[in-house]
Amino acid sequence: MRKSSITFAAFVVLSLSATLAAQAPRATKERGREQPIMGAIEEIEQIVRTTPDKQDVLDRIHQKSREAVKRIARSGPATVPEIEKALFDPTKDVKIKAMLCEALGEISDDRADEALGRLLDDPSQHQIVWAFAGRAVAKKRTPKAVAIIKRAVTNTRLPVGVRSEMMMHVGVDGIDDVDWLAQVAEGTGLGLPKDKSAEISQAEYTIILNAQRALGRSKNHRAVEILIALVDRHPTNGTLVEGLGKKKVRRAIPVLLKVLNSPPAATLARHDAARALAELKAREAVEPLLDIIKNERDESLVAAAATALGKIGDKRALPELEKLVAGLRGDPRFPQAYWEQAKEGHGYIPPILKALDELKQ
Repeated sequence: MRKSSITFAAFVVLSLSATLAAQAPRATKERGREQPIMGAIEEIEQIVRTTPDKQDVLDRIHQKSREAVKRIARSGPATVPEIEKALFDPTKDVKIKAMLCEALGEISDDRADEALGRLLDDPSQHQIVWAFAGRAVAKKRTPKAVAIIKRAVTNTRLPVGVRSEMMMHVGVDGIDDVDWLAQVAEGTGLGLPKDKSAEISQAEYTIILNAQRALGRSKNHRAVEILIALVDRHPTNGTLVEGLGKKKVRRAIPVLLKVLNSPPAATLARHDAARALAELKAREAVEPLLDIIKNERDESLVAAAATALGKIGDKRALPELEKLVAGLRGDPRFPQAYWEQAKEGHGYIPPILKALDELKQ
């Protein structure tokens, strides 16, 4: 019995020693990971302390801190709690926090996204921190990041400049939630005045503009129907028309014709409609385009209509284009200065001449 007890005790000691031995490298590894992170944060702190506080101080700090930020980001998701601890430390300089937001933005993990979301939700954070957190999360396209973007853009407690910059990033690629984009594209949920005629800031306008752009770039198939509905309500909105034109769908032809027949003041939208109808080879557009050539005073729109007719290739347009070209020299819409430009191959006249050549072929 005594011999058995001794043997069992020895077994326990050996097992415990083996467990501790197995855990030791792991603990060392964790400490080794934490040490470089702390060192990188201290390096950023030193950069902040020694960089003169001038107008472009953040740009200078950002440039000098890139290597330290990369080291933090390379350490991966396990470092998020340590980063977040520093971000929510009220004694930390906001410029240090800004660089840590950059690091979170380069870590591909939900935990990093969630930390950025908590910063944007925290009313005690400085505007600089919100700006860098917003920029970092807006560059991501994970479901978690998209949810945070949507929440932040409609959070009227956040500075409108922060929300505007986030939406600019969304406008570059678009997102799949086209229902939300449609609401923002009409200014819903942004805390704007109820009076539609009231003036809004440039930043607020930018949010709306980039929601409209994002619809045009969204890969969600439902974006087409939403754009058609929006263009039907806002036929003079060039951004929406351009987005719809990029979809290149024939069911958009009726609403694009509506834009083409809009008031003369809607020049940009009519340009985009002419271009889109040309891409669709829409023969339904021939008569409205010929009407522009005959009656429109804006020479840029006349050139756009001629170009569209050339691409559509309908021979019905040939007599009117020939008449236009024959009378160009005496047409008050195309003064001598335009002919000087034409000699160098640019301006409004060369596209008209090219359109006629295309129709003759």
